Amino acid sequence: MERRWRGIRLRAERRYGELLGPKRPGKRTSDRLSEVEHKSRERARKVAAVPAEKFEDYLSSEPEASGRASRFL
Repeated sequence: MERRWRGIRLRAERRYGELLGPKRPGKRTSDRLSEVEHKSRERARKVAAVPAEKFEDYLSSEPEASGRASRFL
């Protein structure tokens, strides 16, 4: 059950990164965003950048698919 929830969390984070789109150079948002939100967006963009096949393979093959999936980032 826990593994399933971790997968759901990673899928949600991936979708968030897709919705954010690539970071626009020159656009300063750090003044308006908290450090936590800035890091959250950065990580979501990294997860979204992982090819779909590699992402799905990770979720299906890792017994402990972690919310901190640094293996493919």
